[in-house]
Amino acid sequence: MYYKGRRYGGLVQQPLVSIIKKGLTQIENSELVLGERYSSKGSAGMGEWATIPWIGLFDHEISMSAKKGFDLVYLFSADLKTVYLSLNQGWNFYQNKYSGKSALENITKVSEYWRSRLTRTTDSMTGDSIDLHASQFKNTKLPRGYEQGSILNIEYRRDNLPDNVTLISDLLAMRTVLEELKRQLFSPDDLEISIAYILRSTKKVDCKFNPNFWTNLSA
Repeated sequence: MYYKGRRYGGLVQQPLVSIIKKGLTQIENSELVLGERYSSKGSAGMGEWATIPWIGLFDHEISMSAKKGFDLVYLFSADLKTVYLSLNQGWNFYQNKYSGKSALENITKVSEYWRSRLTRTTDSMTGDSIDLHASQFKNTKLPRGYEQGSILNIEYRRDNLPDNVTLISDLLAMRTVLEELKRQLFSPDDLEISIAYILRSTKKVDCKFNPNFWTNLSA
């Protein structure tokens, strides 16, 4: 059985699609990775190959999907030669909340905010930009949203993948950083307020002397 590709002009074997869709639930040591608080799923597209295939790891308390919140996600570049393990954000939230260029500007500001505050726990973990080849997609901002939403990442090349032990170790290290982010959220129960707080803080508003700072966070 095969899965028809839109951009690649070929056929992708159905087992690959099934593997991606199941996320990290089928990997070795999945219980160690998922625990009780995490879930995982992925997407290779609906009916045709996805613009950017992905596999996500979601903390139920701050994100249930790739559309909103903070999560860990494996993002495959358009040419499938590179995959990034990224601490990322739900692009759909920004796209729906903010108009025009503000969506990309705001997700970038939030990425920069966290990048300056989180601990990079391995040498391979960086705050460098990720390259999903977004410029080739003219009809969607999704790849660009993923690129700008990346806070920290670990890059893997298809022709030089590490062994499974290293992959699991990297994933657990990134999960630790996600947990650090969660502890620093202004309002873990309300991500919109937390993001509003970050965006207002980047404007260098003095909350101590501005009586509207706290009351307008969710505006």
